[in-house]
Amino acid sequence: AMMFNREAEDYYVSERTSSNINYTQHKHGHVRFEQGVDWSKSFVSEFSVVYSDNEFDPKIDFGPFSVADALQEEDNVDVKLHNQWSYHESHSLEFGLDYRYSNMKAFNLVTSTSTTYELYPDATRKNSGLYIQSQNSFVTGTDVIFGARYDHYNNIGSSISPRLGVVQSITQQQTVKFLYGEAFRAPTINELMLRDFSGGVVGNPDLKPETIDTWELIWIGQWEKQSVTINGFYNEIESVIFRDETLPSSNFENKAEDEAFYGVEAEYSVQINKNWQLNANGSYFRNLPDSDFRQSEKLASFIVNYHRDHWNLNISATYAGVRKMQIQTDTVPISDYWLVNGKWQYAFSQNISVFLQAKNLLDEEYETPPQRNRHTDPLPNRGRETSIGLSVNFD
Repeated sequence: AMMFNREAEDYYVSERTSSNINYTQHKHGHVRFEQGVDWSKSFVSEFSVVYSDNEFDPKIDFGPFSVADALQEEDNVDVKLHNQWSYHESHSLEFGLDYRYSNMKAFNLVTSTSTTYELYPDATRKNSGLYIQSQNSFVTGTDVIFGARYDHYNNIGSSISPRLGVVQSITQQQTVKFLYGEAFRAPTINELMLRDFSGGVVGNPDLKPETIDTWELIWIGQWEKQSVTINGFYNEIESVIFRDETLPSSNFENKAEDEAFYGVEAEYSVQINKNWQLNANGSYFRNLPDSDFRQSEKLASFIVNYHRDHWNLNISATYAGVRKMQIQTDTVPISDYWLVNGKWQYAFSQNISVFLQAKNLLDEEYETPPQRNRHTDPLPNRGRETSIGLSVNFD
């Protein structure tokens, strides 16, 4: 079982930045039951049931509506059954099913004048899935994985998503992987039912699900102290769900034409000596969908870690390339940035340690795009943050 309560004041909520008004409270609780059964040495099953409850209660400045209160409540029941059958030393089969029932209460906006706007009504969602996957190893150093998943959503439809993976060892240190898969994304409740504040429908109950086909070719090299991974990928999305943000009250729609983007990712890791370790990675995307103009085409990060006896120190840095924000019908670029973080830790024992951490160590002033076009300026981000803590683990 788990419960948490999170509160935030002077926060960025629903594309609004009203520091003296905005306030949110988020409550979450869930109870989980799990049971595993070993039917034999080669056949095992895992069964789980989870009940969860979420409550999101914001107070927001909605401009002409002044201060507004809103309450979102949702409870879910998740049931999963997973089976693994190792019927041969080189062949195995995984299969199972999952089911989710979601009950979402009406999302109402109550203004300071006690006027109520229904953003979406009571809604329920039921989705079920079946999957099967076979993994086979051959003496030639080839592993083949293939399978499929069936998803069904009430009032939306069904989809079958196949997947295939071929892993080939070239040498003792080098491996090549080819992966293909299809994925299925059902429209969210907002995309289906959301209304604007004056009652005009911006959701679209006739939306079709998005589907994405992904091809990947990966090369992996692993040596005694170093490893390198290079991954090239190509993604094609059908029935993309989008909304014309230049119009104040437009419906969500499915694009008639497909969208495709591709790119490359690389990762390098080296154990310099027994105390020093370096990890670095970078990503480059091309032809991102029009709706992803807020995303950067270039990302990078690295971590240098030093460990000796009870001491551990790491310095990390992340890079985000140029992104864009929308102002009316135009998109405007936002500068790229580097962020540096650091953490020092001392372990008194295996279970007790203290740490000192700094985020945005160099106090970089950087900006990010708002999620919608309500602003004419990019959003500022936090400067340097420092924290000190004590970590205690109980066996």
